[in-house]
Amino acid sequence: MKQKQQAAILNKDIPNVESNGFYQIPNSMAIKAIHNKLTAADWALWSYLQMIDPFGDKMIELPKIPEIAEAIGVSSRQIKRSLSRLEELELYCWEPILVRGQNLAGKKAKELCNQKRIDKLSGKKKMTDLSNPGQSCPNDDRIVQEMTDLSNSGQNCPNRGLESLPDKGSNSPQTYSDFIQTLSEAERENFLSFCGEETNNLSRPINDLEAWLASTNKAGQNRWEVYHQRWYKQAESLNIQDTNRLQEFHRQIAEQERKNKPLVEERIEHLKTLKSSSE
Repeated sequence: MKQKQQAAILNKDIPNVESNGFYQIPNSMAIKAIHNKLTAADWALWSYLQMIDPFGDKMIELPKIPEIAEAIGVSSRQIKRSLSRLEELELYCWEPILVRGQNLAGKKAKELCNQKRIDKLSGKKKMTDLSNPGQSCPNDDRIVQEMTDLSNSGQNCPNRGLESLPDKGSNSPQTYSDFIQTLSEAERENFLSFCGEETNNLSRPINDLEAWLASTNKAGQNRWEVYHQRWYKQAESLNIQDTNRLQEFHRQIAEQERKNKPLVEERIEHLKTLKSSSE
């Protein structure tokens, strides 16, 4: 039984490889490989690359590193080492084709938009029974602030609602590369940290997290979309907790204002009397 299983493994097809095809190695190249003592992993990778590219007449698009690793049964880290070794010996050449970038003008525009939202929220005047809506009483407001220890004007209020997840439209990101560029540096770091924690308990370790996120799962779903949904829901849950704490803080402030109202009114009347006397 064991021999049959081993035979089945030996005869198993390799993805992207035509089992009836062949490749040739000039003796000089084989001698170089032998003299430089290629490891078993180096030989396996070199053989695999020659099978999917037997003619070498042009640069071709290779499978992703995790796919190559799975096909020949070695780790992704070893694939990277073997690629460097083969290139060093001029047995194979390769180059990365995924170029990542960031639109700094778009990033700045997003930061300005977020800052305007914060300024708009923090700039709203807290209403009290001492003034009518829209009435400007900076002196009285200053007294109320001193008597009740209210927050300084212009204080940041970071607790705001999360933006909705993008609809599946023509403007939504279609690839992981497009998606990751829509995040700020802080969001990107937070998202990758979340994905790293989520994938820690997988049966097989993830050597290249971003390459893994850029691929699809067995159901054909983009992994980055699945984990983006989870990340968003977690952030939304944390935001609700922050909102509840903020509401409780406002309730305590309102209660403090109510208790201090008689003292504040007395102080205001005293100041008005002094002002009238001086006039």
